[in-house]
Amino acid sequence: MRAGVYFPWLNGRGGAERLAIDLALGMAGRGMDAHLLVAEGTDVPQIEKDFGRPLSAVTIVELPAAPPSPLREVDRTREAIAHHRRARRLDLDVFINAEYGSDVPASGRWNVFYCHFPHPLTTQAQGWRRPYMGASGMVRRLATHPTRASAVASYDQVWANSAFTRDHVRTTWERDALVLHPACSPVALSTKTRTVLTVGRFQAGASGTPYKGQDHLIRAFATMTDLHVRGWSLILAGGLSCHQADAEYFSDLEALAEGLPVALRPNVSRDELEQLYGTSAVYWHAQGFGTSEATDPRAQEHFGISTVEAMSAGCIPLVYGVAGPKEVVDPMGAQFQWTTIDELLALTRTWVEGYSSEGPPRDEVAQAVALGRARARDFAPEAFTTRLNRLLDDLLESPR
Repeated sequence: MRAGVYFPWLNGRGGAERLAIDLALGMAGRGMDAHLLVAEGTDVPQIEKDFGRPLSAVTIVELPAAPPSPLREVDRTREAIAHHRRARRLDLDVFINAEYGSDVPASGRWNVFYCHFPHPLTTQAQGWRRPYMGASGMVRRLATHPTRASAVASYDQVWANSAFTRDHVRTTWERDALVLHPACSPVALSTKTRTVLTVGRFQAGASGTPYKGQDHLIRAFATMTDLHVRGWSLILAGGLSCHQADAEYFSDLEALAEGLPVALRPNVSRDELEQLYGTSAVYWHAQGFGTSEATDPRAQEHFGISTVEAMSAGCIPLVYGVAGPKEVVDPMGAQFQWTTIDELLALTRTWVEGYSSEGPPRDEVAQAVALGRARARDFAPEAFTTRLNRLLDDLLESPR
């Protein structure tokens, strides 16, 4: 069978990008003729290096780029039409669209929309932009899915990256979704150092972007002078794009970190990242802090691959206790969750005490490490593959 995964912008080097790769590799491992549909000019060798995922088993299909125009919605419409037509020409049996907010409709015989979080299906623009956006959406619909109210409605199934996302799919799109957690590669244990680690894109805060809150964490660590004098440091690692807003945000973080035992590590390789996981003792995660889960659920971490990977490497996870990260650590207990900076500081000091001597960590730390590693195995690649195959079996049993 021929299968395709649509995710144009792999250069983002984040969790959603890795998920798209794993979907394609999972279908190739099942014996399917798997295709990965990406933007023209994608640096595949660099992607393989960044994610530690060889792509030789997958056919890379470069999608046509629409000539740029001064109007963003015109570009978006032309791109959706061109990408849909290219996907249709592949004559795919299974088509999985894993792009967030995609306007590309179902393009195979069996079709799945993998949802990282449900986007609005109607225009949210106000004023003069509303009719312009509405007209652009109408053109896309008539050109690609004239009998459906939205592109998402053309798909047979919706898969979600977490129970948190599944619940919001139900309320936002009025559809049921099946949960397929991303695959989280286990990381080998190493000798722990007095390091607190956080991993996430260095991305400026804006509506709909995965803002990781690194500035909050640097300010929090700056107050922990008692840890500084004992040799503890904070490392912030993650992808950094060439966009001006992200570069300016990164410069602001550098200014905040100046004079502190804080290191910023942009665009580290997969090998370097695993080394950081392995040698760090505590893992911080802050996405969603400063926002409301009830009124701004899009701003939360909808799953949290980095948290699971850190746990597999023996880090003590301290996560902002909402949405996806809460879902991950809830079975381990409340002592791994915080909702205020004061709680984060107190929990950090509690766990750091377990590493206060030169000998092995105290029993409570060793127990927490074992608990985290056991929970991380629930999201291992083997668990992902088993669940993916079960979902594909069910999908392919539905009549055409």
